[in-house]
Amino acid sequence: MQVIEPRRLGAAERIRELRTYRGLLRFFALRSLEKIVGRTVLGKWWLVLRPSVEVGTAVLIFAGILGAKSSGRVPYVVMFIAGATCWRLFENSALWSTRSLELNRKLLGKVYFPRMLLPVASLAPAIVEFLFYLGFLVVAIAIASALDGYMYLRTDAGLLLAPVALGMGLMLAVGIGLFTSVLGASARDIRFSLGYVLGFWYFLTPVIYPLEQVPPRMRWLVELNPMTPIVELFKWAVLDAGQVRPVGLAVSAGLIVCVWAAGLRFFSRYEAEAVDRI
Repeated sequence: MQVIEPRRLGAAERIRELRTYRGLLRFFALRSLEKIVGRTVLGKWWLVLRPSVEVGTAVLIFAGILGAKSSGRVPYVVMFIAGATCWRLFENSALWSTRSLELNRKLLGKVYFPRMLLPVASLAPAIVEFLFYLGFLVVAIAIASALDGYMYLRTDAGLLLAPVALGMGLMLAVGIGLFTSVLGASARDIRFSLGYVLGFWYFLTPVIYPLEQVPPRMRWLVELNPMTPIVELFKWAVLDAGQVRPVGLAVSAGLIVCVWAAGLRFFSRYEAEAVDRI
């Protein structure tokens, strides 16, 4: 005999549902990927074209036209692509998490499933694009190392901290998405506003410029940014470059925990209302 019980409340129950419905999580991840290539002429080539054009354009403008330089021994192009790899994983994850409920609104009105699956499954497109950025980074390191006769890729145990930096960026993005996915379910201006916020946030993060080149009077503003120590940790782990400050990393980690705790509570409380408004 099967007993039907009311759904349990609480943030811990939302986490447990992710593990219980992991098969459905894979389904929604594939569905998110299909949203990129659906009804397009180029189809799956968009997965390659989008990051290729973005990296190529940025390198042409900043390294070619503006002649930007790195402050250390690592070539600017390599340093830029490393920072962009970490940043784009965070940015794309936040944007796709925000749209997760809206993009699946037809399913939400027909069948029940744990809504928490959607912001997490929507990370799939961001992770796929990240893999292409990572490929560009590997190619850039290989070319620069061959030209200069120096291996720029870090090969010691410090490289193991690169996944830690990426994981922190993902966690922060999903934590933000737990708020914005609910708020943006009935208000599209949330998604548009987030795009502008992330655009401004990008320039406060040491991606197109080294942290060392920030004037001392403005450095406090950049270091208040929780993505600054994350990007710097990734560059340090991969290239043995960048400035890693334990205090900054600890503050970022604490902020991520707070955002997740508040986001889980917010999502658990208002997800039903958001579905009704879609």
